[in-house]
Amino acid sequence: MPDQPVEREGPEPYPHRLEMRVSRLEGDMSDVGASIARLDGRIGRLEATTERLDERLGRLEATTERLDGRIGRLEAGFARLEALFTATLPHLATKEDIAMLPHLATKEEVAKLPTKGYMWGVLAVLITAMYGAFGAGLAAIAMLR
Repeated sequence: MPDQPVEREGPEPYPHRLEMRVSRLEGDMSDVGASIARLDGRIGRLEATTERLDERLGRLEATTERLDGRIGRLEAGFARLEALFTATLPHLATKEDIAMLPHLATKEEVAKLPTKGYMWGVLAVLITAMYGAFGAGLAAIAMLR
């Protein structure tokens, strides 16, 4: 097919209406160009944000791996504790064993017991009586000689 020129020949190469449409398209294209420029700036900021998010994700993954290791160690520790309790608890006293213990004193019963001062006084009397008996024994021995 032979080439055909697009431009018409004659006094007015293009119809007036087509000229208006092309001019409006050119205006719209300049608006689109400005919008694309704004979008390019935003895309650049989004790319920077994405890079920062990738860095944070890497740190989070590393932290998660460390936490997984710690959780594994905790699980092993809990297993050891469970084994220890399983081995130890049967030897500990039960409620029935505690019920068979002798009666423990209540606060009222403890309040009725003698005080420290009274007990020191009894001890002093006993020591005096012991020394008195010792002295009497020495006097008896001296008389027998």
